[in-house]
Amino acid sequence: MTKSICELQNKNSISTELLQEIKKMENELKRKNDEYEKLNANYREIYGS
Repeated sequence: MTKSICELQNKNSISTELLQEIKKMENELKRKNDEYEKLNANYREIYGS
């Protein structure tokens, strides 16, 4: 029983770490998308597309 509790805690810890990494990746993608949108808007302003 104790072994299963430890395994669950370890899995939960790993899941939490993975969620944190996913959140970091999401934030990075949002930041890069914002940069892309700005560049795209500038391009359209300059080239009138």
